[in-house]
Amino acid sequence: MVKFRSKFVWLTLAVLWTAVIFALSLNTADDSNKISMGTLARLLALLGLDELPPVQWDALHHFIRKCAHFAEYFLLGALWYGYFCTIPARSAWSKAWGTAAITATADELLQRFVEGRSGQLSDVLLDSAGALTGILLMLLLRAIFRSIYVSRHTSS
Repeated sequence: MVKFRSKFVWLTLAVLWTAVIFALSLNTADDSNKISMGTLARLLALLGLDELPPVQWDALHHFIRKCAHFAEYFLLGALWYGYFCTIPARSAWSKAWGTAAITATADELLQRFVEGRSGQLSDVLLDSAGALTGILLMLLLRAIFRSIYVSRHTSS
């Protein structure tokens, strides 16, 4: 019963996060830019760097948007791995990565139908890399916790 509840929680979180990703993709280009520009402006003001020249501002804005892509899918990959990790580890990571990569592809295709947006293969690759990184972190954490558990339960 506990495994079922745990698996249900991971699935629910993964599906909800996917919905958030798709909802963000439904923003027009102008709305998406306003959101990211506003977030960047608050961050720079907090750091005391709000007087950047326009060239640096644009480069930083582009960098932040790409980091956001990576982070969104980092979390999605970790969530899907949490869901799939009840099956053998060899196929859990590949199923989690495949699911996240399919989501990234669908997300970029969706953006092609939103005003001012365009789906980009480079974003699918970046999103997939973020997902894989999240999955690898989950694999590492799982190995660490297993090692701790085994050492505590096998010592005399």
